[in-house]
Amino acid sequence: MRKTNLIKKIRTVQLADDPSFSLQVRGDFSEDGQDIYFRHPITGDWEQSVNQCFEGWSEQDSESNEQWQKLRQAIQKEDADIFATKLWEKEEGEVIEY
Repeated sequence: MRKTNLIKKIRTVQLADDPSFSLQVRGDFSEDGQDIYFRHPITGDWEQSVNQCFEGWSEQDSESNEQWQKLRQAIQKEDADIFATKLWEKEEGEVIEY
């Protein structure tokens, strides 16, 4: 089923203390609701779950893995509706920090 009046917003989600750990997030907003997608940092594919972005790969050092884990957990802890609202309200070029 095709969504009517679809508005797509792409924003960056990053760690406040280290912006090099970031993901692009896309919100597809319509009168029927919203869908949120996360861009896989390796493949560039849009995934429906932030967890899918971290399957099948890891950094070589444990500190980087911990930072990615911190970002993933922060996104997961956020209420889905609050996260969607943040995505909707941020202007182009603004980031969501955790």
